[in-house]
Amino acid sequence: MKYLLARSALAAALLSGLAGGVVAEELRRLEPVRILQLGDEQIQPAVVTGVALAPGGDRLAAVGDDHLLRIWNHHDGRMLYRQGGHTDWIRAVAFSPDGKILATAGNDRHVQLRDSVTGDIVRTLPEHSQVVAALTFSPDGRTLAAVGFNHGMKLYDVETGEVSRELDCPSVDMRAVAYSPDGAFLASGGRNGKIRIWNAATGEVVDDIDGHRRRIRAIAFSPDGTQMASAGEDRQINLWNIRTGEKLLSLRSQTAKILSLAFTRSNQLASGGSDNVVQLWDLEQQRVVYRLEGHTGSVATLDYDTSLGLLVSGSFDTTIRLWDLSRLGQEETATLNPDRR
Repeated sequence: MKYLLARSALAAALLSGLAGGVVAEELRRLEPVRILQLGDEQIQPAVVTGVALAPGGDRLAAVGDDHLLRIWNHHDGRMLYRQGGHTDWIRAVAFSPDGKILATAGNDRHVQLRDSVTGDIVRTLPEHSQVVAALTFSPDGRTLAAVGFNHGMKLYDVETGEVSRELDCPSVDMRAVAYSPDGAFLASGGRNGKIRIWNAATGEVVDDIDGHRRRIRAIAFSPDGTQMASAGEDRQINLWNIRTGEKLLSLRSQTAKILSLAFTRSNQLASGGSDNVVQLWDLEQQRVVYRLEGHTGSVATLDYDTSLGLLVSGSFDTTIRLWDLSRLGQEETATLNPDRR
């Protein structure tokens, strides 16, 4: 009986892999270079909902449901500081492009700008009417865009802290926002599966795309800014031509709602989902080529630094894992040791 059950399980796994366009035997696994815990002996570990790498630097920021911001030196795993300031779950964190300013926001409806070296609050921005779910700086660092559980997007002037513009979003419960690398476009998506794209300079709507059948959770632009990836609760990743709105391809996750995305190369995309796994997709081959395993909860957030080749994943399991993707060309086949700290 056990033999029959084992054969059935193996057959199901192989069929699942083939249905997704992936042959299981070809997948490689990469070991994380470091694992960090969002909590310590005195503080209950927290669900991780936001991570951000300081551009080209050594700092890693993380936030979660314990209302605290933490900053580490990601090279040696040393915590630099832990700061309060929010009164509820922090859902989003972002570094400015020059790495000097850190923005945080969440369920208390406040967006805070901080000195990224000390973590001290420099300015609290005008309050939102609802929860703030996502933040992003413009590439020039002058504007911070914030969306959340309402129809409106606020664009803040980073220097003055004032609202410079408000944009109407396609639905309530907006979960994703991103600027194109050249700063020309701003995109956002949420509950109804629609993606709205604006001219970032004028605020005019460029396109409305019926992107997904269910809530959008993540949007990311390719490094050259010509393509945009979107994903969400319909388990679908779609790739779009940003100029025309044409769908270039669709990738189907067989096992998970997709909660996070990050381009790691022009032709490679990382996704994190409710199956606790980070998948690396080859966009030319349209298949998963690496599975980054070890999380025991949904992978809610990803960030990638091109200059370092470093991918960071944050999870509901209260841990953060750092993956050195520069090792992918070295025939890395090591499996994860989940006890490594």
